[in-house]
Amino acid sequence: MPITTAVQFYFDPVCPWTWITSRWLVEVADHRDLQITWNQYSLRYHNKTNPAYDWLREEMEDQYPGMRVVAATKQHHGNAAAGRLNTTLGTLIHHDGDDRLARLAEGIAAAGLLADLIEARLRCRLGRGHHRVDRSGRRPRRQRRRHPDRGDRRRRAHLLRPGTVAGADG
Repeated sequence: MPITTAVQFYFDPVCPWTWITSRWLVEVADHRDLQITWNQYSLRYHNKTNPAYDWLREEMEDQYPGMRVVAATKQHHGNAAAGRLNTTLGTLIHHDGDDRLARLAEGIAAAGLLADLIEARLRCRLGRGHHRVDRSGRRPRRQRRRHPDRGDRRRRAHLLRPGTVAGADG
């Protein structure tokens, strides 16, 4: 019995590299028994202050409603539907040259989804996690808060002398 491998895939429909990678991943998934979880990553948000992306900023703004529709799709129709929508939006943007996503409604229909999802482009809030991913593709770990008077064991280890017991008077 083959073991299913879970894959967390982060994508932004505007990014040609994640779209190309998603095509490869979908093709390989059946042969390697991969279970893909589609997660959003917003290049628009991540590069909002990066001047190197100024030339692409207007295009990313125009494609942002597509991110909202993907978020609503995953929330209401599940992971597989979000993957299908990534495929159709990527095809529109990267193959058909619809850089402004003027044919967003057509992409929704091509993914086999209801036309009323087009309304999500205006009102759907993206989940908090769409921009909270570090460069390695993982969500950053929360820092443990420590009480200011209590250090961790390594810092207190020097207080113990050989042959003494922690907490014992002596």
